[in-house]
Amino acid sequence: RFAPVTFTSGGTFKLCFCDSSALSTLAPPRTCRSEQDYSIEVGTAHASGVHCLVRDARFRRVACVEQKHGGLRCYDGGSAAPVMVPPRTTHSIRGTSYDLH
Repeated sequence: RFAPVTFTSGGTFKLCFCDSSALSTLAPPRTCRSEQDYSIEVGTAHASGVHCLVRDARFRRVACVEQKHGGLRCYDGGSAAPVMVPPRTTHSIRGTSYDLH
């Protein structure tokens, strides 16, 4: 989905997001060009070989599942990873309701 994403070295990295629609309302309008524009923290990426992950106890007892666009999402605590289900929404057009998935 966001390919190609690569890491040139191992480590833990903070993932941030830029909301271009919010930046466009500023005076003067801006686009996602500078580091300060990426102010919304969305998660952490751990990049390393398997050997490095096995050394860290936090990554030995996790439940991981494949993501729709590749990669894994993992949860600690030894419990199964939750099943993600898109929310159901209902829209009405001229008096007729439609369920969207």
